[in-house]
Amino acid sequence: MSYNSDALMAGTILNGRYEIKEMIGMGGMAFVYRANDKVNQKDIAVKELCPSACCKRSQDRKYAIIGA
Repeated sequence: MSYNSDALMAGTILNGRYEIKEMIGMGGMAFVYRANDKVNQKDIAVKELCPSACCKRSQDRKYAIIGA
């Protein structure tokens, strides 16, 4: 899958538990990632809903800024 500059970077940790490994899909309102659940030691899918019309990624690409 081609990389999107608004996607989370590999290695990003969500909620201190889920490590983003790669983006596996994207659509008009969401990105889908393969991630690792560090507690259960399992690969999972994480869907990040973020319509580009109402938010943008922070400069370090770790956060979505709503209403920007």
